[in-house]
Amino acid sequence: MRDQLLDILKHTVSIGTFTHLRIVGTPTETFLFSRDVDKTIVFQAKMAQPIAGFDGDFGASDIGLLNTILGIPEYDEKCTIKVDIKTFDDGTTAPFLTIFKTQAGDFENSFKLVRKNHIAVTIPHDKLTLHPWPVNITPSSLAIDRLRFQSSANPSEQFVTFSLNKGELRAKFGDGALTHTGGFVFDNTIDPAIKMQDVNIRITTLNSVFSTVGDKKMSIGDMGTTIEVDSKVGVYYYTLVGLSK
Repeated sequence: MRDQLLDILKHTVSIGTFTHLRIVGTPTETFLFSRDVDKTIVFQAKMAQPIAGFDGDFGASDIGLLNTILGIPEYDEKCTIKVDIKTFDDGTTAPFLTIFKTQAGDFENSFKLVRKNHIAVTIPHDKLTLHPWPVNITPSSLAIDRLRFQSSANPSEQFVTFSLNKGELRAKFGDGALTHTGGFVFDNTIDPAIKMQDVNIRITTLNSVFSTVGDKKMSIGDMGTTIEVDSKVGVYYYTLVGLSK
């Protein structure tokens, strides 16, 4: 469980926009959901293996604190992690506490979990649903590096604009009127018959997603983009909504 939790936190806390997680689990599957306060990025995930004890529909309301706890050096690979299940007044049961202890049992922390009716207010979705964007590519490491280089060269720009023309997906910064500009070919392997309108994506969030560890795929269309990151521990999906400049 420790490795699974660490992988989840590496793919959520590092993005800088998520504070809560909704967890939907069975003995055979574990799904995760979140979104930012502005509802401009939606997070979904399916773990490669179910997380032991995470059965039910519940949440974690402060994943930054959970990240702090798991980052304590006392909780190495020999620590124990136990999930306490509670029966509530209405007769339902759900995970209630996650208890961390060192192997010797002389150092411990507990992290309180949140009931479904509370977490559903913040994160209403509970089923893995992916938008069918028209463009589907595997971004190269060079393209991801070039995106970061251009964002550094255009520090005043909040967005990158993706445009598609004759099978060539370009990433553009600035409008040329009042700002510096930059751009490059992000991918040129797309079917020329595919069409899409320009779409603006928040660059800090996109760079953060591309910085996570795992094999990446990208789908994009008029209204936004979805980045899939497969860490082998879990498959994480980040849907970034297209925004107006």
